[in-house]
Amino acid sequence: MVGVIELNKVDIILFSYYGRKKELGMALSREDIERIELVIFHCRMLEYWFDQKSNPVLEMAGFEDPIARFYHNFAGLHLLATLLLVDRRQRPMGGFFYNVLEPIRLGDLLEPIRNIIDSPVGETTFGDFIRHNRNKLTVHGDLTFDSLPQESKDIPFDKDAVETIYDLFEELDVEVTNLKLKLEEILKSGSSEK
Repeated sequence: MVGVIELNKVDIILFSYYGRKKELGMALSREDIERIELVIFHCRMLEYWFDQKSNPVLEMAGFEDPIARFYHNFAGLHLLATLLLVDRRQRPMGGFFYNVLEPIRLGDLLEPIRNIIDSPVGETTFGDFIRHNRNKLTVHGDLTFDSLPQESKDIPFDKDAVETIYDLFEELDVEVTNLKLKLEEILKSGSSEK
């Protein structure tokens, strides 16, 4: 029949899931599916990191030890920077998640996370605070507090900024889980036809 376009389940889910029209014929390739599975895997890694920040069992097992705490913070800051921040340049967002989801027209799923990252904290943003701490305290330079830019050095001495940081980490935890659930739903619905 002329003028009829066949849609697979992934297309239908993409159309209905976002409540607006997506380009017809948008099917996920096997490579896209594998990359989305990697995003889901890394969301789980972030969930694990968020969960461990307030685990009393780990505290009893020595997580109050400064070495263990620094190791845990290093891992989390590096993971956050890699997945959400690096190589932003002039793009709306940086990181692995954006690099995977934007080309397959799923970048809008990152909007809640981007809003959190771009939230102001003191004289900087939440994302820049994470990036500064990751870069200057765990990866580059002399790894000292003094190597931080002044706007990030000021935050630990500003009670309101510290509370904002804690609140934004909690919001980020929720939105990472939401992203994971949405991507799992897309893959589940799209693969049930196979």
